[in-house]
Formats: sequence, C-alpha cells, structure tokens
Amino acid sequence: MAELLIVDDHPIMRQGLVQFLQSMPDVRNIREASTGAEALREFRASRPDAVILDLTLGKESGLDVLRQMHAEDPKIPVMILTMHDESLHAERALAAGARGYVMKHEATDTVIDAVRRLLDGELVFSRTLQEKVLLGYSKRNGPRHPSGVSALTAREIEILSLIGAGLSSAQIASRLSRSVKTIETHRASLRGKLGLDSTFELVRYAMNWVAR
Repeated sequence: MAELLIVDDHPIMRQGLVQFLQSMPDVRNIREASTGAEALREFRASRPDAVILDLTLGKESGLDVLRQMHAEDPKIPVMILTMHDESLHAERALAAGARGYVMKHEATDTVIDAVRRLLDGELVFSRTLQEKVLLGYSKRNGPRHPSGVSALTAREIEILSLIGAGLSSAQIASRLSRSVKTIETHRASLRGKLGLDSTFELVRYAMNWVAR
C-alpha cells in the first residue's frame, strides 16, 4: 500500500486529487502541502512512496522543490502535475529529477494511470514529449547515429538523464530498484546505440544533454 504526497497551492485542486486518488486500491494515505516549505517538511517526515507536484506554488518554483527532494532522496519518484505546457517545461523538470510530467487538463483516468505507473517504477511522460526528446538527441548529434538515437527506449532516456545528473551506476540502481549489473548493461547499450566508445564519452554526452 502506497502513501502519496500532493503539493499544490490550490485547495480545490488538492481536494479533487485526493478524492479520486483515494479510489486507487493500492493507496493507503495521502498527505497534502500547499507551499515549498510544507512540502519539504512532509517529505522529510513521511518519506512518501511518490510525490505529485505542481510547478507553481504561489511565488515559489516547484522546480526548486523538486531539486531539493531529488537531492535528499532520489529514490522517491516525483511526478509533475501542472497547467504549464509540457513543450516549455517538461524537459527541464525531467532533467531536475522528475519521473513524470502530466498536464492538469488530462482526464481523471489518465492521471490515475500515470500515478499507478509512477508507483510501478515507470518514467511517465507523453508520447509527444518522448518524440521531442529523441528528436533533440538527433539534432544535437547530427547524422552520425540517427538510427541509434531513434532506438532509445524510455528507460534508456531515464538512465541517460541520471548519468547526466552525476549519478553513479550504484546510485541509479538504488533509485530504480535494479541491480548494478542491470544498469551497467543499459550503459553498454546506450554506448552502442549512440556510437560512443567509452564510459567517459557517455558521461560527457549525458552531462551536455542535461546542462543544455
């Protein structure tokens, strides 16, 4: 049974989220916060199984809260649920440590499914965003390895972003609840698909992507 933390500065929005997320049979408790300070207090006190976070918390930035949560416990998945267009903000959120990005205008069933997938350890973002990320890789790296870039899976994109954020194989394995050997296998696959000859090249490639 999972415990969730909802961070949104609009009480009506929080209440609506609580109401329909409580219908999920695997959710046992839902905590709420309306500010960044409240969110971090709840996060530290409860260590929830997942966080649902808005990008705007009054005058505060949800991205700053996301970065702090990620720094304190990167194993806890955070999904952005916001009115802000994913084409402008989602890649920054993912680079900051988010495991998902969903727009508030999506249907209730879509949001519930996204939360369920988040709890299952999946990276949750739209097909449109996934295609945009892959296209960005292709444009940055030119025609040298177009087929390899287009073949990246969602999991490989996630691991690439974590490498770019400076996490070691052991840290990535812990965050994703996988073995170090499995992460090393993914890293080898990434090097092959991206045409990179060494671990150093893979790290540099990933860091350049995250920092752009």
